[in-house]
Amino acid sequence: MTTSVAKTLWRARTGGRAVNIDAGLRPATLAAAYEIQNEILDLAGSPRVGWKLGATSTAAQQALGLDGPFFAPLLRRFRHESGTVIALPVKQAPAVEVEFALLLGAELPARTGAYDRDSVAAAVAAVCPAIEIVGSRLVGGMAKPDPMMIVADGGANVGFVQGEPHAGWAGFDLAAQGVTLFINGEQTASGNGGMVMGHPLDALAWLANEFSRNGRGLNVGEVISTGSCTGVVPVQPGDTAVGDFGELGTVEARFSE
Repeated sequence: MTTSVAKTLWRARTGGRAVNIDAGLRPATLAAAYEIQNEILDLAGSPRVGWKLGATSTAAQQALGLDGPFFAPLLRRFRHESGTVIALPVKQAPAVEVEFALLLGAELPARTGAYDRDSVAAAVAAVCPAIEIVGSRLVGGMAKPDPMMIVADGGANVGFVQGEPHAGWAGFDLAAQGVTLFINGEQTASGNGGMVMGHPLDALAWLANEFSRNGRGLNVGEVISTGSCTGVVPVQPGDTAVGDFGELGTVEARFSE
């Protein structure tokens, strides 16, 4: 059952389409949703470069009907450098979010004791300004979100745009650091790192603990996108999105058909 859902979602993602999934085939639990994620990874045949976190704010959890965050893989084929022109799957109602991405310079292995903000900070080599492109592969989009299907479908990830790494991040208060989203030069949203579970490092600690409980770790070189600081803003072909992180840098994505 899960294999057929995984194949349908993967074909929709690569084909830029929106599809219907029968209610009886949809995952009812997080465990089932993560199983579909894993099957999609097998189908993708594309290396995973890291992880994205979703629903890392109370507002996002309420909007999606979740009681906590979730994670999903970031695939190399959908990662882009800042300034890249990216074709938008317009049938998937694409939108953008501005996020702090953390580049790991050391592993965070499974362990008995819990990780916290301080213990994960030592593993972070750099902070990157990032834009995540999201969209729904389900007909009807996000009008009536199905949270388990969103998790199963890679957290609705369409693409990930990574800005230049900032190795001197430790001198910044990431929770207070402001970020601004501009679409075509107009400010459309703003926020700060505190909107992500109180601090982007707290989001990383949450992920490390989730993995640790299942005997897994996070690896050197992985990038962890910690969740939206600006909410979700729709985009369309011809738009240019810029995330401004002040002294931590900027990230840009340009969109085409």
